[in-house]
Amino acid sequence: MQLVKKRKGLDRVLDASDSRDYFVMTRCTDESGSKPDPQMLTDILAYTQKKVSDAVFIGDSIYDIQMATKLGMTSIAVNYGTATSAELAAQQPTYQVDTPQALAKLLCA
Repeated sequence: MQLVKKRKGLDRVLDASDSRDYFVMTRCTDESGSKPDPQMLTDILAYTQKKVSDAVFIGDSIYDIQMATKLGMTSIAVNYGTATSAELAAQQPTYQVDTPQALAKLLCA
């Protein structure tokens, strides 16, 4: 998991939602730099001993898609977040979906 939050904010969210155990590793902007710098992704890949080809990045901003593209990582743009569908499409994501249900269907395909 990678989020654009400072560690303190992410820890607060993970604790409040009791979801910390769902993630093997988390990275934040105060640890790895800001998007679209792909350092957060390379840190996670190194920690999990995975290759770029083993991973998928899901994002709702142009910076998310740019970051994945810089690494050659498969990207899925979701049209229900911060950027418009057209803004995301301009970044040429690998896939683009309109709903959480469409995302789930794509991930389970």
